[in-house]
Amino acid sequence: TWTVINTGTNQTFYSISFANPNRGWAVGSGGTIWYYNGSGWSSQNVNSGITFYKIHAIGNTAYAVGTNGTVCKYVNGAWTAINPGVGNTFYAVHFTSETVGYIAGSGGIICRTTNGGVSWTPLTSGTTKDLKCIKTACPSEAIVAGDSGVVLTTTNRGASWTNRNLNQDININSVIWSEGSGYLVGENGNAFSFTFGGQADQLSISPNSPVSFCPGTSVDLTASGSYNYLWSTGDTSRTITVTTPGTYRVRNGNGICADSAEVS
Repeated sequence: TWTVINTGTNQTFYSISFANPNRGWAVGSGGTIWYYNGSGWSSQNVNSGITFYKIHAIGNTAYAVGTNGTVCKYVNGAWTAINPGVGNTFYAVHFTSETVGYIAGSGGIICRTTNGGVSWTPLTSGTTKDLKCIKTACPSEAIVAGDSGVVLTTTNRGASWTNRNLNQDININSVIWSEGSGYLVGENGNAFSFTFGGQADQLSISPNSPVSFCPGTSVDLTASGSYNYLWSTGDTSRTITVTTPGTYRVRNGNGICADSAEVS
């Protein structure tokens, strides 16, 4: 069933993102930012002259992007404007961790940060088309798409981009991607499936599966290959202690790469 949420605003929302079930944001026109704390929504609006087109929440922070080079970061309970060094409108943002991520937008602009937005590196995308969506993977892959069927991928942290264009004059507005397969959707009812990357072997658990332990004891499982982790137990630490046999699965912070271990 659907439940109507009274937001108290008539602005247009363009994007919503949750870091966990009790922490999320929705953004849109007129500098609109609405925050959900697990029990209700409240306004965290900023400059009314801004339109936010995308937000990505991860861990304890979030990044919102929009018109005229706007990039805002949520940290320590407040939104702070950060300077990407360019004035392009940004339509897309996605982070691998709280500090490492990409933004993309008008004129083919793509920028990458490795320090939480303190500094940004402009990347050579090879296109001047507007880029509307981006997804990242662990630790070096990303896919970006946009107007006129432009699709670009990287396997080296954005140092170079491979043209995988659809060769159709279709504007792509959204992408979802998990463990090497995904979908692109856009105007006029167009949707496409694809396979690319998904380096599951780069996110690993030690000791190697299968793992055995004696009754009444425990075993530690340690993940590696990412900046943050989410286990099937709900734990977010790198190492978990297991006392019950079963299958234990870990994903990286953006949910794209995964590994599992059989414990008996």
